[in-house]
Amino acid sequence: MSDINEAATVAFSEYITSCTVIVTSDDDGFDHGSGVAVQYKGKEYILTAAHVLKPLRDHRKLKFLGRPSVPFKNVTFNQLPGLLEQKGVGFSEAASVYVSKCIYGAADEDVVAIEVKNVHDSLPQTIFHNLSEHESIQPHAGTLVSAFGFPGEIARHVTHKVTGHRGVMALSLHIDAIVQDISVAPDRLDPAINFITDYTFKESSCNPKGMSGCGIWSRPKHSTGLVWSPYTTRLLGIQSSFYPRSKLLVAVKIERIMSILSKR
Repeated sequence: MSDINEAATVAFSEYITSCTVIVTSDDDGFDHGSGVAVQYKGKEYILTAAHVLKPLRDHRKLKFLGRPSVPFKNVTFNQLPGLLEQKGVGFSEAASVYVSKCIYGAADEDVVAIEVKNVHDSLPQTIFHNLSEHESIQPHAGTLVSAFGFPGEIARHVTHKVTGHRGVMALSLHIDAIVQDISVAPDRLDPAINFITDYTFKESSCNPKGMSGCGIWSRPKHSTGLVWSPYTTRLLGIQSSFYPRSKLLVAVKIERIMSILSKR
């Protein structure tokens, strides 16, 4: 890989990381999900899967954990104990934001747009991906895409050995996937609403629960000779479900979400 292609890949990863948040709440029994920060027609939203909010009793208790002020560090499981002993390791806390409404898709569209206001003080490092000039892209079978989210199975409840602070270490997962022909899904899916990708991970036990609501993004195309920028990246969809036996992720197309928002 050339230096410019490698730099483009790093920049792409940093960008989708900065657009991704953890969706959580103070409600008892609420776990967490992933979400994507977007702006559309002058308004800002956190997109996630509708089932992530199903246990929620009060939308006012929603909280979001955005991109920290320091770079993410990729570590292995064996490195975690030593990492927690380092004094330079910081803890981020989920922030409360003003939620004006939650806009749900239809019953067969497992997606919700959480409209937020005055959010930049609470999530200063989070980038809101601009959908206003989005060009429709059909994710055809064989297309290479990326997903970034926070599976619960590789999260850890920890106590910082220096500060004694209790918290959850949310380990992120950035995967590259291939779009599959929708006909191979175990259930009949509507190609106007959904597309599917494969799902592979070196840790075979890792269930993507917790990644629900994360973005499926188009990858940089190095063959064009163009320098990558956020304007060339497309948010293709929001991951909504998983077929464990078939190892397939299901996503709701971003066009369906934009259609929902356009009617408001």
